[in-house]
Amino acid sequence: MALSQLKEQIPLRNVVVVSGKDWHIGVLGIVASRLVSMFSRPSIVISTMEDIGIGSGRSIVGVDLHRALAQVSGMLSGFGGHKMAVGLSISARRFPYSCGPSMRSLALSCLMHSHDFDVDLKISPFDLTPELLEELEQMAPFGEGNPEPVFLILPWSWWV
Repeated sequence: MALSQLKEQIPLRNVVVVSGKDWHIGVLGIVASRLVSMFSRPSIVISTMEDIGIGSGRSIVGVDLHRALAQVSGMLSGFGGHKMAVGLSISARRFPYSCGPSMRSLALSCLMHSHDFDVDLKISPFDLTPELLEELEQMAPFGEGNPEPVFLILPWSWWV
């Protein structure tokens, strides 16, 4: 349901926001994580129930989602978490689904609170081999204490 909603709405450039009526709040974080994986953008999933929306968000390296929410906190009923994962509540009146003013403000805030990221290694496309993938798999699992390596893949023309 979240993916079909994204096809129909006007996209927000810097953040993915989806919502649904009475979605189970226990899966919001899981869905947000999957959207981050698919779109490489901070993602927020909101379930609206009666007069309130309850949401969960996940971020990407380089975007402090908690700080971004702090910038739009006046539009929220409450929020908490840390730079990579947040929870929030918002009045259903203030949330006319994902392209409302509060979510556009959030998208702008995510852009403002993103920063350049460190590159672990510059590689050529020819370095992408099954052996490299096997080595990367041996470094797993990745997470807050063991971040995934970041590669900058330079075009072929830069190497010749």
